[in-house]
Amino acid sequence: MDVQMPVMDGMQATLIIRKEIDKEIPILALTSHVLKDKIAQLMAAGMNDLIYKPYDEVKLVAIISKWVTKSTVGKPKKGEAAVMNEPEEIKTAITSYPLNDNLYDLTQLKNMGRNDPAFISKMVLLFINEASNGLQKIIDASEHGDVDTIAYFAHRMKPSIFNMGINSIRTEILAIEAIKVKSMNNSELIDNIKKVKTVITEVITRLKAEYQL
Repeated sequence: MDVQMPVMDGMQATLIIRKEIDKEIPILALTSHVLKDKIAQLMAAGMNDLIYKPYDEVKLVAIISKWVTKSTVGKPKKGEAAVMNEPEEIKTAITSYPLNDNLYDLTQLKNMGRNDPAFISKMVLLFINEASNGLQKIIDASEHGDVDTIAYFAHRMKPSIFNMGINSIRTEILAIEAIKVKSMNNSELIDNIKKVKTVITEVITRLKAEYQL
């Protein structure tokens, strides 16, 4: 959604979409504004994320890839706190899982980038940064029993995990994402987060070595 359009600007259009058409569809603001007050207005109007001008193909694909699923999650809301008894164990432990040489498969990413090495390297670096940040947010939220934030960042991480072909944690990231609507006991959640942490940590290590990042 371009913020500055003739006749009706992007903010007005978004308000109408949210009110009359669809409350769930992801809306990305295309803008050159960087002021916090303006960004806050865009988010308050119902937009989900931002694409800053000028942008290149890598940034465009990266931001869209986060919102490709049909359902969307808005800003995380504070929900009822779950009882989390082992946050420190999640923070410090790398659990032992059988990790093979096929931890990830970049076929889909390479097809998306038409085998352009520069594009692939940039997307790999973006994944490393986003996955590290998302994983840390999940771990921090688990410390406070904030299930809404846990689900939100699992939802944010899911498309990139799928696009990177990290199939060994597909089930776990889906389960973490569904925590708000699915019955899951404390030990299941902790085990799922542990495995995601272990696999993502190893994937990042191998990607850095392979792409010399």
